[in-house]
Amino acid sequence: MILALSSTAQDQNNLALDAIVRDMDGGKLAGVKVKIIQDGALVNQMTTGKNGRFDVLLDFDHQFLIEMSESGYVSKSIQVNTRNVPEDEQAWGYEYGGLAIDLFKQIPSVDYSILDGPVAKFYYDPNLQNFDYDKLYTKQIKQEIEDLEEEYERKKKMVEELERQAEKDYLLAMKDAENAFNDGDYLLAKENYLAAASIKPDAKDPQTKLKQVESKIQETSDKEEQYMSLLANADQLFNQQKFSEAQVQYEQA
Repeated sequence: MILALSSTAQDQNNLALDAIVRDMDGGKLAGVKVKIIQDGALVNQMTTGKNGRFDVLLDFDHQFLIEMSESGYVSKSIQVNTRNVPEDEQAWGYEYGGLAIDLFKQIPSVDYSILDGPVAKFYYDPNLQNFDYDKLYTKQIKQEIEDLEEEYERKKKMVEELERQAEKDYLLAMKDAENAFNDGDYLLAKENYLAAASIKPDAKDPQTKLKQVESKIQETSDKEEQYMSLLANADQLFNQQKFSEAQVQYEQA
């Protein structure tokens, strides 16, 4: 969604544009990359501040594409045409403020293709003697934007439900692994920690616990190997009727 709240004159020979970038829940997004493309060429880039805002001065007699992108979100752009401003009005300049641009989070299987083009176009309207958004263009893409928002909200709820279930599965796997570890069943503990790690690949706890389990498994393996070696030696000594020496080996085993 894009909202235009105000458009007033100012004492500069350009169009001053300011906007705020948010997520679909209205949260302000800081650090969003903003590219200013003038007549097809990149001329400036910046990032939004802590309050999600950015502002830019756009010279007259050009067409601009302003692209906003952030990791994990779908990029959006707006088009601003600063041509056709009468020369006697250019000296005063204009400002267009209060734009609110909402970015969708990346969700698999959602069709974001409508966002390949600008979501809004702004131009100088000689009848208003001011800048305004292109109402015909907005009307043309309105239904597609509404369909996207509906699909997004539906898929978002599905993803949130899957995330809740994954969290339950993760906590259960961690609990089962901890119980197995405390019971000395290190192989079962390892199996459950691996399951937890597969559910949350970025979680640190399963990886830390897996190192502890591997250490215990290796320690157990070493003891088992030592036990079997002592037992084999004892059996050999016993068969040789070296009973006292065999007894020592059996006791050590």
